[in-house]
Amino acid sequence: MVLKECDVNKDIEIDSFAQITLPDMQIPLFERALRGYVKPIDYKTYYRVERALAPNQPIEMALEIIRTQIKIDDGILSL
Repeated sequence: MVLKECDVNKDIEIDSFAQITLPDMQIPLFERALRGYVKPIDYKTYYRVERALAPNQPIEMALEIIRTQIKIDDGILSL
């Protein structure tokens, strides 16, 4: 099986005022995209930073690369 596409994300909890003022965004990065948007989960609100990947590799290999090379922190998703 081959993993064609996936998203790696980080949810950052925000307050109700930030929910109104934070914009949705999408920044194309070559064959990937970086997105940010407000996402309600249960009774809380989060700003989700999401990076689209297109590894097009066997699942085991793709997951190992994602696990070892993608850093997820509160600032940005970086490779």
